Amino acid sequence: MTTNIRATEADTTAQPLDLIALYRTMVTARVTNDLLKTRKTQGRFPFYIGCAGHESMAAVVAALDQNDWLALYYRDLAAWLQRTGDIYAALREAYSRSTGPMGAGRNMPSHYSSKQHRILPTFSEVGALAPFAGGVGFSLKRHQSKELIMFSTGDGGAATNVCNGAARSLNGQEELTSTLRKSMAQILWQLMKLLLALCNASAQARDQC
Repeated sequence: MTTNIRATEADTTAQPLDLIALYRTMVTARVTNDLLKTRKTQGRFPFYIGCAGHESMAAVVAALDQNDWLALYYRDLAAWLQRTGDIYAALREAYSRSTGPMGAGRNMPSHYSSKQHRILPTFSEVGALAPFAGGVGFSLKRHQSKELIMFSTGDGGAATNVCNGAARSLNGQEELTSTLRKSMAQILWQLMKLLLALCNASAQARDQC
């Protein structure tokens, strides 16, 4: 379930956000992460990078429309779950199963990608999707599309040349930069309201117990 932050547009209607379902997605991401870390320690597969602490990415994806594009990185399991609902994908890819929906077991785990769900294929290099996400954004703007692309990375990715180059390319595009700032402000406002609602829901559940 997603909620459209662009409800101020005449032809867009906001959808209700199921806070319980969103919280369940975040918990599922943490439980799956803990399971994969344990299995890696047991030697069941050679590589896995955890997503603990990044569960709130589910809320970011929930603030977008299903037609918006995602450029995720290896800690975005919660974002993957929120968009696709596929709780087995990370396990299949970790065990290199041919049924893995991302790389059919031929790539490293946590390389989240899906043509069906509009998730760009990713790379092992952190921040490598920055110029590609910028290109998709430029194409959407050129075609006057109302769709967005959400690019995520960590502090390591933000320090790479590709990410800095993509950021510098926006310096001369004041209109696009202003639009991005407004979009981020709307997303942050939705996240603040979401966190407050989750706190209230948790308090009510605790009182009922």
